[in-house]
Amino acid sequence: MPDAEREAELDQLRDQINALQNNLKTAQEKRDGLRGYLRDIEKNIGKISRKLKQLAEQEGRLEGELAQLQGSKRNLQQELDGHQQALRDYIRASYAIGRHGMAKMLLNQEDPAGLGRAMMYFQYLNSAHLEQIENINAHLHELTALEQDIQHRTQALADNRQDILTSKDQLQRDKQKRRLVLARFDSEIKQKGQRLAQLEEDRQQLEDLLEELRRQETPSMPDSGAFAGRQGTLPWPVKGKVSARFGTPRDSGKLKWQGIMIDTHEGADVRAVAPGKVVFADWMRGYGLLLIIDHGDGYMSLYGQNQALHKNAGDPVADGETIASVGDSGGRNSNGLYFEIRYQGKPSNPLAWLRK
Repeated sequence: MPDAEREAELDQLRDQINALQNNLKTAQEKRDGLRGYLRDIEKNIGKISRKLKQLAEQEGRLEGELAQLQGSKRNLQQELDGHQQALRDYIRASYAIGRHGMAKMLLNQEDPAGLGRAMMYFQYLNSAHLEQIENINAHLHELTALEQDIQHRTQALADNRQDILTSKDQLQRDKQKRRLVLARFDSEIKQKGQRLAQLEEDRQQLEDLLEELRRQETPSMPDSGAFAGRQGTLPWPVKGKVSARFGTPRDSGKLKWQGIMIDTHEGADVRAVAPGKVVFADWMRGYGLLLIIDHGDGYMSLYGQNQALHKNAGDPVADGETIASVGDSGGRNSNGLYFEIRYQGKPSNPLAWLRK
């Protein structure tokens, strides 16, 4: 082949390579944009899920307050009925006196003692009359205030329920957006080489974070307990089925799972396996909404791919305390919790730590 032809073919090959590199760069930029969009959607889903939990708790409090107010209203109404009945009795007695004439009843008393008793009786009736009227007026004012309070609580409950419906609608819209983004995202990284590179990037990002957290590790915490001595006795962070085990091949087979996947229903409570301090609570690529607890002495536990986080970095957590809600953030297609245990930054088999 003449040199000119060879050079022309080489130039054509260079052009093809440049075109492929440009296409790859464009695809990577698009993928990075989708990742950012996915992150924002999943963080928003987490906020809305957390708000729904708070609204549900608020609704329970409002219903309790409303029931208590309605009970007070019933008691107050019974008291008012009693005062009104007493007033009716007085009116009947006054009517009877009016028919016979008060002066005549007094003049018919022959002895001074009887006259005194009659006067005291009339004074008592008059005093009772005034007292019953005052009681009725006081109860009417109290009943009016109580009814206004009930109206306010009822309106607050209705507003709270409307807020729940609005938040649920927004949650469904965000989930639909997420599904569309995931569909586009999956098409961008469907090749195993791209998927493997992504997993390696995600793992390295997590390793870098854990190394940074380990360097900043909180000194031994008085309430953390001897974590090392609890091997094989830790409670499960969530009830469910283990779908991926520590050390087994992941996707292409080159990478291995460094924790376990526990499949369970959406919104299930995720609980801390031991006391400690939250050192990370945010979205991370590949792990979704991720929460990391430092248990002291070099031990950490990781809870990933949640729907919502209920603790912030710096918060102390007790043994078994709810810290998150199960979801499918981080690009998963099903609900579940990703769980790891680390010692000095290195992964340890969680199944060896959790109670059988």
